[in-house]
Amino acid sequence: MEQTEHKSIFNLQVTPETSTAISGLSQWVTINAILGFATAGFTVISTYINISRISGAYRGNGEQAGSLIFGAIITISISLVLNITLFAAGKFLKSAAENADQTAFGAGVGKLAAYFKIFGILIIIVCSLCLIAFLGVLAMGAGRY
Repeated sequence: MEQTEHKSIFNLQVTPETSTAISGLSQWVTINAILGFATAGFTVISTYINISRISGAYRGNGEQAGSLIFGAIITISISLVLNITLFAAGKFLKSAAENADQTAFGAGVGKLAAYFKIFGILIIIVCSLCLIAFLGVLAMGAGRY
């Protein structure tokens, strides 16, 4: 039987160029996470302003305000989960670059992998809902003629 040599990524050597690249990556990941948190804050402010406008225009119509609040809660929850994961990845990658810490590097890459899995699943869900909506519109239009 032939035995193949198993290579482990845990035996990788980190060159100064790789360390610099990981450090740069951690900075951009952290910046993106902070911008995501700021966007979530703007969503809260925007929702509050829109609820105030709806309440004033429709004399307290709770149905529209309720749907705005529900949508904002879902959006902010998803944003927080994604951005907390991204921020943690940046923190671990920064620690890995500064201290040549393989455990922190593994944790950072794991957090990035989790971020992209969640993001990919969300994109699949949104695309599926758009396709269902499009097919529904086609079905409604086809029934008219």
